[in-house]
Amino acid sequence: MEEEVWYYIALGIIVAGIAAVIIAAAMSMKAIKGPMKEMKKSADDLKERMDRFQLETTALQHNVQELTDDMKYKTTAISVLTNAVKGTVNSVLDLNASIRSITAHITERTDRDPKQQKETNRFVDTAMDLVDLVKESNTLKPHSYTTHSERIIIREEPSDRIR
Repeated sequence: MEEEVWYYIALGIIVAGIAAVIIAAAMSMKAIKGPMKEMKKSADDLKERMDRFQLETTALQHNVQELTDDMKYKTTAISVLTNAVKGTVNSVLDLNASIRSITAHITERTDRDPKQQKETNRFVDTAMDLVDLVKESNTLKPHSYTTHSERIIIREEPSDRIR
């Protein structure tokens, strides 16, 4: 019987130990519940920040792509413009060379032939008369006219009035 008592005592100690472990585990779970909630909240906040960071990164990448496309377009436009200017410079230089050649040829012909000298002088005089005529026409007021009658000279200006 003595052994039986020892078995019951041992069984009681084991049951008490298991009960103590269960109670300790329950208390640990209850105690850990608060920090676990805080850790979950922190993890949710971190996830939200990461989502915002990813959204902002995507927006910045989109802006960078737009700027890159804009720079490519403007580079192409400037390149076309630069090539056109280079072509214009070459054309002007060619035109200048042609004019010099023609002028030299005319000068040479004029120097050799007196008839050509008279014709050249006549062309120069005509050109100067045209220049003077243009200068005189620019000094007149535009859209004004003078009416002459027998005794009275009337100078009329156009008006914006509807008649």
